Amino acid sequence: MKQLVKIGVLPVVAVVLFGVRHHLRAQGEGPKSIVAAAAPLAEDQTSLIATPGIRHTLVATYINQAPVGVFGTETGTVFQPVDNLTSIECPVPAGCTLEVLQNMQVGGTDAVGNAWATILNVDGSIVSQGSTSLGDTLPDGNYSSATYIQSVPLTHGTHTVRSLVVSAYGLKYGWYNFTYEVFAP
Repeated sequence: MKQLVKIGVLPVVAVVLFGVRHHLRAQGEGPKSIVAAAAPLAEDQTSLIATPGIRHTLVATYINQAPVGVFGTETGTVFQPVDNLTSIECPVPAGCTLEVLQNMQVGGTDAVGNAWATILNVDGSIVSQGSTSLGDTLPDGNYSSATYIQSVPLTHGTHTVRSLVVSAYGLKYGWYNFTYEVFAP
């Protein structure tokens, strides 16, 4: 009988606590939501007008990945091509948008402060927009990875693309994945 009383008390306690919580919230004394507790916005949001984004349609995707045996490829301190030159097509007379996702694994050096970056090359010219250092290689020789995404305009026609890597003191690279996506417009 004592066992049944103990089991019966638990649901009653749960219902009472649930009721007290809702009563306190109704009185404005209960726990507040995280949204209400958040800091106010820096500017008045009521005066902002939403600007519609440009709708892009994917035309083609080109993916270059590290082939077997590339792990440990050494580079110097100059712009080093990583993937093969790839031909891409912009079929839209008004032009296209090229979005590039560069993901790369680098390391294999004991240099301290060895900043590195991936660079986009289109038609033989560096076109990276604001490609900054993706960090420093690990000075213990281990590998780390980083990802950089950028969009650049393309004119109508056929183009060549490739990704480059550069570092302050040279590095070794391992796995990489470069995705080139052509969008209209």
